[in-house]
Amino acid sequence: VTVRGLTQGWLLQQFGSPAGTRKAPVSLANLLTTAAFVALHLGSQPWAWALAVAAPSLVRGHLRERLDSAWPGVLLHACYNLGF
Repeated sequence: VTVRGLTQGWLLQQFGSPAGTRKAPVSLANLLTTAAFVALHLGSQPWAWALAVAAPSLVRGHLRERLDSAWPGVLLHACYNLGF
């Protein structure tokens, strides 16, 4: 179980909007989860680095909704971290 899996999954239940039915390109659940991740990174990183978390988070959130699993995003995150 991942933080994104729990958080975004719960928000999707609250607000609906799975990838196939939403009107906007990004769901409210994905936006709120991304905002939470940026805020969490603000505690340990400068604001510019924390803000840089937003784009990859939106991509991983899209994968979470599209594939109904957090694991593709976990794999992407691991590959991203290997680059550093």
